[in-house]
Amino acid sequence: MKTMLSKFLLARLLLFSTMTMLHAEEVVVLPRQFSGYIGSFMGDAYRFALHDGVVTLTFCNQSRTNKTLFTPTPKQWQEFRQTLDSVKVWQWHDNYPNPHGVCDGTQWSLHIEYPDQSISSQGSNCYPDSRGKPNGDPTPTKAFTRYIDALKKLLGPKALE
Repeated sequence: MKTMLSKFLLARLLLFSTMTMLHAEEVVVLPRQFSGYIGSFMGDAYRFALHDGVVTLTFCNQSRTNKTLFTPTPKQWQEFRQTLDSVKVWQWHDNYPNPHGVCDGTQWSLHIEYPDQSISSQGSNCYPDSRGKPNGDPTPTKAFTRYIDALKKLLGPKALE
């Protein structure tokens, strides 16, 4: 009887610990801080910032300014974080300076802080490659494009258009 009771308790303990681990993986943590910018000198520009679970996206160009509020779902936040991890955003440098001294082109910034990771990065006509190194070119890298695609997915299909 003792052996049977011990096996039962061990089985319940294993089941409980497995359920706890599965539940822990499903927990989605919103960033503590999240803001950024992408735009050009004379063209369209987008600024975004997280406040109280809502992302404000401000679009502006020479003729108008428009603010839109987005409340991403937990699944969207989770997918966004997975993309940040996969493009190794945590290895990005602080600054990706303009390699050619061109005054126009695209400027960008990202500041995001989670409990376990944070990054503040910016660039002008230069982007991080898959290892975080500057590409020295005004053409966005695959890593940066994946980040922008994840940002669009986080904010919805009409964002950044």
